[in-house]
Parts: sequence; C-alpha cells; structure tokens
Amino acid sequence: MNFINKPKICTRCIMDSSDPDISFDEKGICNHCHRYDGLINTRVFHGDVAKAQLEKVTEQIKKRAKGKEYDCLIGVSGGVDSTYVAYLVKQLGLRALAVHFDNGWNSELAVSNIEKTLKKLSIDLYTYVIDWEEFKSLQISFLKASTPDGEVPTDHAINALLFQIAAKHNIKYIISGMNFATESMSVPAWAYGHSDWKYIKGVHKKFSAIKLKQYPHFSLLKLFYFTFIKRIQVLAILNYIEYNK
Repeated sequence: MNFINKPKICTRCIMDSSDPDISFDEKGICNHCHRYDGLINTRVFHGDVAKAQLEKVTEQIKKRAKGKEYDCLIGVSGGVDSTYVAYLVKQLGLRALAVHFDNGWNSELAVSNIEKTLKKLSIDLYTYVIDWEEFKSLQISFLKASTPDGEVPTDHAINALLFQIAAKHNIKYIISGMNFATESMSVPAWAYGHSDWKYIKGVHKKFSAIKLKQYPHFSLLKLFYFTFIKRIQVLAILNYIEYNK
C-alpha cells in the first residue's frame, strides 16, 4: 500500500488498493466485484428453477444412498448456517449423519446448539476431538508465519474429516453450509492454502517441533481418490433456496 497517498477504494465494496492484484474500471468498481457478478448467476438459483434443481438433486442423493444407513453427511458447528442445513436436510427427507470437529475453541453456546438441534431432528452425531496441544502448535505456527488467513488449519481439517467419514460410511454427498451469495466476495491473494497440505505442513515444520499425529488432512492425491474413486460430491444446498439470515 502507498501510505503517503490515500488508497483508492472500490465505489461498490470496501476493497482498496492495499490488495496488490486489485484493478478498477472507469466507474471505480473493482475486479473482485466483477468476478463475483460473473460467478453468482452460475452458482445460485432462484424461484421455480431453484425449486426444480433442489428436487432433482434431492432425488439423486436418495437414489445413490438406497439401502444405506445414511443419505448424506453434514458438518455442524452450532452456528446459523450449519444449523439451518441440518433443519433443511430433515425437511427434504434425507437421512443425514452430522460431523463436528472440536478444535478446542468450542463455546458452551455452540455445543448446546448442536445438542439441541440434532436431538430435535433425530440426527446422529460424530464428534472428532483433536489433541489441543497439537492443534494449538499449528495455529501458533500460522500466526508466527504472518499468513493472510489464520483459519486455514481449521478449514482444512474440517474438509479432510468430512471426506474421511464420508468414505468410511460410503456416503456419496457432503452437504455444505457454504452460501455463495454472501461468502464468495473473496480476495484470492488473502485466502490461499485451504486445500494445500504441503503448504500447511511446511508452515508448521518451520515454526514448531510438535508432530501432527491426529490432525485430519488430505493431499491432492487423496482428494483425487475421494472425488473420482469414491465419487464423493460436495453440495452447497443453500444455493438452491432463498436463504437470508
């Protein structure tokens, strides 16, 4: 950033020239806004189209899970998005298995929300509690490295755990609480590494002597196995409804 001159700010969002990859059109709108506009119509559905698409994908999930204990896998955190996903899959008649990754930062409210929600909906829960000292060392490593996104260790572990549990139970669909309309106005340069185990391992090795024995992770080869051999799909179901918190 040029600290002498006032940074240029997008006329639509709050992004400014602190991002080295930003550019602006003649109206002062940044390239991140244009990228978002180009993608949202291909990711988010509305009205009758959304209803038809949701019915279609629900039938596909049920068909592929015929004769199995569970139709799909959902991640739960106790927050709004994952709680609503749990409610939604139940409304759609899907038999879900809920997975929770306890990284040591759980609040009492979050735990209470998970227990109450899943009990009310009669959804089975699997909780993975990671070794606190091990995970803490990884988070501290990312702080020492001054990386742009400190949530990479948690996000990677959650995704790895979901794929591992789905593969173990032969579940073909992971229902995600990601909502493209409100979560995808991102800056690529500030959010690298969520799927890069080599990068995560490298940061930790440089700043910590503790070995990662219990940390759920996946390599690109393992991701290929989950996606193309086990044929596990990730479905962002909130993109098929009018979801407004």
